[in-house]
Amino acid sequence: MPGGKGGMDIWVCNRVNGDWDKPVNLGAEVNTTENEVFPYIDHEGNLFFSSNGRSGMGGLDIFKCEFENGKFKTAENIGSPLNSTFDDFAYVYDKKNMCGYLTSNRDTKNENDDLYMFKKNCVPLDGLVYDKETNLPLANAKVVINEGGNKFAEVQTDDKGKFKSCLSIGQNYDFIASKDEYKENKVSINGVNDEPQVIKIPLSKIPAFTLEGHVYLEEDKSALPNHPVKLMNLKTNKETETLTDANGNYHFDLEPETNYKVMTFRENCADNFADRSTIGLTKSTVLKADFGFFCQGDVIRVDNIYYDLAKWNIRPDAAKELDKLVDIMKKYPKMQIELGSHTDCRASFKYNMDLSEKRAKSAVQYIVKKGVEASRMTYKGYGESKLINHCECEGTRVVPCTEEEHQQNRRTEFKVLNVK
Repeated sequence: MPGGKGGMDIWVCNRVNGDWDKPVNLGAEVNTTENEVFPYIDHEGNLFFSSNGRSGMGGLDIFKCEFENGKFKTAENIGSPLNSTFDDFAYVYDKKNMCGYLTSNRDTKNENDDLYMFKKNCVPLDGLVYDKETNLPLANAKVVINEGGNKFAEVQTDDKGKFKSCLSIGQNYDFIASKDEYKENKVSINGVNDEPQVIKIPLSKIPAFTLEGHVYLEEDKSALPNHPVKLMNLKTNKETETLTDANGNYHFDLEPETNYKVMTFRENCADNFADRSTIGLTKSTVLKADFGFFCQGDVIRVDNIYYDLAKWNIRPDAAKELDKLVDIMKKYPKMQIELGSHTDCRASFKYNMDLSEKRAKSAVQYIVKKGVEASRMTYKGYGESKLINHCECEGTRVVPCTEEEHQQNRRTEFKVLNVK
């Protein structure tokens, strides 16, 4: 009829109040200047028809148009084996019996048209592999497809995380997706029906566990570069060794669900050990283990040990600082120390010596009450005999100093006598 594209076109009419309205041409997505015939709508709303005006295999070929957003998409040739180099038309599909019918003259060499029946060998599958946490698609993921327990195919996702296949009706399938740095995951389809299949496979990142730390000398907090650190896997008893970098830092990669012991040694210093574990960790974690070496002969200042004027009792704020020394003594049970107390130069030399002796003794007594053996400690008061700056004030030599400078000399220190 007038208004068509040429030849025979496919038109659509709507039935309104018992009457058919005016036919509308389906347009260039369906019709060409040649013949489009035998329209059929399947159970999914797809339009099938035959045409000799589109690229095909020869004669009339069967085409398919999907219906989307209120209109038909551009027609696609459904290909072999339903199409041949002869005329193929009048496609219909019986969903209930999972078979279809078409008409063709392929075996009669254009002389007669015969009816043919076909059964679906497979149905299309659209698959997606994505990151479970971010929901973003994963490109270049490998998907192994097993059919009935046997490997059927291996495919790779495109840049949008998608893959395609074709599945046999009635079969069971497993889809095993994998990608570097992700846990493998399996999703299954049992008893494939004749509908197009869609499957989505989420992958979770494998948690990354590391151990990092800093190795240094306790006396002056200086880093120990190029220093060996060992890691023992307590599951396999395998040891791994690394060296600290120029800043005294080290790094190990850890395995999941594993206990570890990390250790480092230095001559004439206390050995350092620490236990770390990834058991029960489900998210990527950086474990820490810093090591400070206490070495024989070290003199280490205990900060913020203050006393009331002319007194030697341990104040609550000083107790908190001495508790840190208690922890060190318990961590290194073979360590022996001398605890020394120092004053500034003000007051007489003898007075300061006596006061510092009492303060040192008081600090040791506090530590003993906290459970450290008295035999591991000695104490000594140094008074003003070991000033660490220029603030002298004995006899005729009096150097003017600020209160802050005097405070530097009022200090408590412990000297490491033995560590092993």
